[in-house]
Amino acid sequence: SAEGRLPVPTIRETASERGFFVCNNRPMSSPGIGERAARLEDPKLLRGEGRYTDDVNEPGQAYAWIVRSQHAHGLLGKVEIEKAKSMPGVLAIYTVADLAAYGPHKCALDFKNRDGTPMKRPVRKSLAADKVRYVGDPVACVVAQTALQAKDAAEAVELDIEPLPAVTLAS
Repeated sequence: SAEGRLPVPTIRETASERGFFVCNNRPMSSPGIGERAARLEDPKLLRGEGRYTDDVNEPGQAYAWIVRSQHAHGLLGKVEIEKAKSMPGVLAIYTVADLAAYGPHKCALDFKNRDGTPMKRPVRKSLAADKVRYVGDPVACVVAQTALQAKDAAEAVELDIEPLPAVTLAS
């Protein structure tokens, strides 16, 4: 197209072809619930030709390992990182205190409730502060020269979590 830009696809549902959509005047089938969806990436992945972020290696690259809560619910006390900081290859260890200056995650979208009022925006932080709310809640981030060094240092981080009762039923 003009100026080297790609054309914007136009998608419309055709009344004559129920269950089909038309994109740039070519029919696209729309798989229904439970139907098999065609995946174009599968042949490449099955041949072992997929490319993942773990395949990227750049000079001076560092690796991160996240320390996560083993409790479904609990009060987060001290996060002891001194032993881990002194381990070989460790470049940095971040806790919620280190990220406080950045503030919580921000959402640029203005979501509305059905009645048009603004939807509540809960505070979302990168790392847990004061309380863990699920198994796997991120508490600290270890950055090291190699992936194994990051993992070993993450295992040396000690979490003081006082378990609280957890909700285990949806009712």
